[in-house]
Amino acid sequence: MGKKTNLFLLWLLVLSAAVAVCHWILTRTLDGDSAVRAAASVCHSLYLFTPAIAAIIVEKWKFRQIAAQYRFSFCKINVGVFFKYLIGTIILFPALIVLLVWLLGNVAGIEVFGRISGAAVSMSIVCTLLFGLTVGFLTGLGGELGWRGLMWNNLNYGCAKKNLLTGVVWGVWNIPIILLSDRSDPLLWIAVIILFCIVCSFYLSNALRESRTIFLPALIQGVIGVHYLPVSITGGDTLLTGVNGLVAVAAIVVLTLLFRSKKAEASS
Repeated sequence: MGKKTNLFLLWLLVLSAAVAVCHWILTRTLDGDSAVRAAASVCHSLYLFTPAIAAIIVEKWKFRQIAAQYRFSFCKINVGVFFKYLIGTIILFPALIVLLVWLLGNVAGIEVFGRISGAAVSMSIVCTLLFGLTVGFLTGLGGELGWRGLMWNNLNYGCAKKNLLTGVVWGVWNIPIILLSDRSDPLLWIAVIILFCIVCSFYLSNALRESRTIFLPALIQGVIGVHYLPVSITGGDTLLTGVNGLVAVAAIVVLTLLFRSKKAEASS
């Protein structure tokens, strides 16, 4: 790994650790009044932007260089590919999750996958999806400037190794979020999240290379980071059917295979 990548990882560690410690102090040692909860929410939001902040520091605040090198613009965008990935993800990602849960839960009767129990409220789906395309997009961009921005442009490896390393770093960066969320079985969740990030790295890097804008992977992150399923799932284990669970991992693998472009891979 080059000098920029090492500096980025160092700054990311420092910034992420500082924000995570502040969040832990606010939520674990202070009284949980409204001011403390608000400060904790600010810390959580700030944590999501630490990859972007680390990348900007490493690039010495050269915003024009960042915009050009990291494809932080809509210039020279491939509009057809952009909408193919975005609309395809919006439609197929939840459809694949529903299909897998129905096959494994309803049809095969495997209890840990839960069951499809009915339609969700349509307005709730729309609101959740809009949240993903706005707030989720912004927080996704805060990560993408680090993952598919600085890291992708400064790792001197082939695509597969780039995606693997980026996904591992991205997954490890999520560990404080998992630990602070008081999830049951945190070690299992860490393993699943790292796997999820590795798989997503392949999909998102393909979207970046083919569309030629970093806004697309940020939008996709916003979409897959919210649960806007058209049906309700009852029972089951969230490690399997949750937003970042193993069923979602399988859905992303299918999307990666469906949208893979040999031409883009050859030119990368």
